[in-house]
Amino acid sequence: MKAAVNKGISSRRDIFEFLKSRGKLMEYYSDEPIRNSLTRICFATYEQMELYKQFPEVVGIDSTYNTNKGKYSLFQLLVTDNFGRGRPVLFAWTRK
Repeated sequence: MKAAVNKGISSRRDIFEFLKSRGKLMEYYSDEPIRNSLTRICFATYEQMELYKQFPEVVGIDSTYNTNKGKYSLFQLLVTDNFGRGRPVLFAWTRK
């Protein structure tokens, strides 16, 4: 997916449209302190949503903190498949 994103996609709007074409994208904006400031992004592909439906019994969360210039934290929701492997089913980027 990274290679496909790099080809001809240069703006946030283009990236969001690309993600929406492959799954569900949710955007959240704040009113304070800067109006319409993007505070959260959640994304799951159609395949990830199907994985969640298949394996909803064991769910885990992994996260990073302060690892990018925008100071967004990355959260990853995982399910455990029938082989015991953690499989990502949702990504969320949040600001403090």
